[in-house]
Amino acid sequence: MTMPLVPPRAFGAGTQVDVVPVQFGVPLVVVKLGREGALAQRGSERFVSPALTVEAVDAVGAGDSFDAGFLNQYVRGVDLPACLAAGNLAGAFSTTRPGGTEAFRDAKYRTQFFGEHGPGVA
Repeated sequence: MTMPLVPPRAFGAGTQVDVVPVQFGVPLVVVKLGREGALAQRGSERFVSPALTVEAVDAVGAGDSFDAGFLNQYVRGVDLPACLAAGNLAGAFSTTRPGGTEAFRDAKYRTQFFGEHGPGVA
C-alpha cells in the first residue's frame, strides 16, 4: 500500500485532487485539509469528511494522529468515509492536549472524547 503525502496547498485548496490518481496512476489519494476536514479520492469516487470542532490546545502531531486513525480503519477494510471520520476524530483529539500524544495517554479522557464525538470508533 502506498499513500503519498501531498500537502493540500499542492491542489489549490483541494480542488484539483481528481487529477492526481489519473495523472500519476495512484489508486487512492487522501488529503488532510486541517480545519476543513479531509478528502479521499479513489478513481472517480470522492469522499469528504468535515473536521470536528474542538478547543485546540496544540496542533503538533494532529496530522500523524489523523494518519493513525485513518489507517487503523483502512487496514480493517472499513469504507473510506468511515476511515476519514476516524482520521479526523484522532487528529482533532490530538489537538486537545499539549504535545503530539498527551491526549492519548489519558484513557478515561480518550474514552469520554471518542464516546462523545465518534460513535463506533475505538
